[in-house]
Amino acid sequence: MKKVSYVMLFVFIGLTFCALAHAKEWYEGGTLHEAAIAQWKKAAKQNKIATCADWISALYMNSKLNLLISGPEDLKKCTVALVDYIDEASKNTKSLDKENTNSVALLGMMFAG
Repeated sequence: MKKVSYVMLFVFIGLTFCALAHAKEWYEGGTLHEAAIAQWKKAAKQNKIATCADWISALYMNSKLNLLISGPEDLKKCTVALVDYIDEASKNTKSLDKENTNSVALLGMMFAG
């Protein structure tokens, strides 16, 4: 019985380690690119951050966004600022709920530079 317990413990530790090794980076897994603001409001913060990272990265890489980004930390700061902008612009109002999230994000990025 002890042998089975040790084997189960070993398997559990191995699976846990594999799950942690494959954890997503902060900029991975965004799914809100075409979402309505109503969906954005209900989404997890990680999903919002990853989606905004995609938008900012794409525009920055195509020289469509005038920001000073020298590394991942700068990108993350810009990304979190955009998430905060969209959250603030859409809170306490239902008039934007049917609007596409990327439209609101584009406004935020235009104001940022």
